Amino acid sequence: MTVKLNQYWTVIPAKTEEYNKFILKKFIPGLNKLGLHTVAVWSVLVGAYSEIMFESVTSDLDLLEQAMKKKKYKELKGDLLNFVKKYKTKVLVKTGKKDSYSTDIREDTFKFNQMWDLVGDKREYGRFVINEFYPLLDELGITVAREWEVFIGDGPSIICEGRAVSYTHHRAHETKEEISYSVLCWKKGG
Repeated sequence: MTVKLNQYWTVIPAKTEEYNKFILKKFIPGLNKLGLHTVAVWSVLVGAYSEIMFESVTSDLDLLEQAMKKKKYKELKGDLLNFVKKYKTKVLVKTGKKDSYSTDIREDTFKFNQMWDLVGDKREYGRFVINEFYPLLDELGITVAREWEVFIGDGPSIICEGRAVSYTHHRAHETKEEISYSVLCWKKGG
């Protein structure tokens, strides 16, 4: 079972250059050596989260726990905290509702995460997301890679991990007129 460790932070502006060197030369290689495969580092453009979202995965919860208990992990995290603020983590496990997850991410990919707390009937929720919500995202060009449950960390309790390629690449087969018409309809709400 894939387990994901998401780390969130904001870079201290005066330390950006040192931070970049540390992340590339020490942090990523160090986590990889611990068995925490670095999937992606995302810059958050819209939303209430930190500036950076750092994703790593491992094959099971025991391996994640072992890696996080090691002295090397604690040193890497301590060094990271010299360059960042607003640090937090979440451990995510898959819900089984949607499972097309891949660690192969193209350079022009945009992440489109949505988060919510599950309220009400879980079966009705499952039917809704599988039969209506996730197909709608697919129609919009957002592929749902996986639905995750926050196992450890603050809420919301569900994360829908969506991905889309760049707008221009996604619509490259359309003519300028078709794209202009689509944008006009979108702006008018139709």
